[in-house]
Amino acid sequence: MPETEDLINASKMQKCEGESQVKRARSLWRSPIVLTVLFVLSALVIHVGWALWSLNNFDKALQDGDVKAIERAIDWDSLRGSASNAVQDLVNVASPATNNLLGNMLMRALIPALVRGLATPEGFAARFKNSDRPKIVSWRIAGPTSYSVVIDDGTPVQTRLKFAVRDWRWKLIGVEFVPERKPGDQSAS
Repeated sequence: MPETEDLINASKMQKCEGESQVKRARSLWRSPIVLTVLFVLSALVIHVGWALWSLNNFDKALQDGDVKAIERAIDWDSLRGSASNAVQDLVNVASPATNNLLGNMLMRALIPALVRGLATPEGFAARFKNSDRPKIVSWRIAGPTSYSVVIDDGTPVQTRLKFAVRDWRWKLIGVEFVPERKPGDQSAS
């Protein structure tokens, strides 16, 4: 009989060891560090997914020419200010000879007026609805509430669109033009 008792005791010990391993595994999943890591990873996945979903909706609105959706997806005041500065910088880089006083004053007066006239929901809908729409080349997260997208629109200038969270939505807030450097070109640095 002692052998039977030893077998029963050994079986109870194995059962206790198995239960303690299960309890340790359960307590590991309940640990504050693991829960924090899981929460942060979940939040990151949701945040990046939200940004990609909004970018897809923005692209679809441009493709469909949906003026109302385009109007909601862009912070127009920020975009116009950013586009005016970007165009002014592009003109200054492209032709430094125009930086004389009269030319500079004339450009500073004309560029914002041109941008205000072109940067409208209707203008975006008309420009991007056709088949030669720009293609997204790359995108990167620029901060917790912003990301940027590089598009290829067939011009020799790289265009970066800047998006940020405004009023609890992702909105296009700015644009930046970067002239592409040609081999041996030292002026566009």
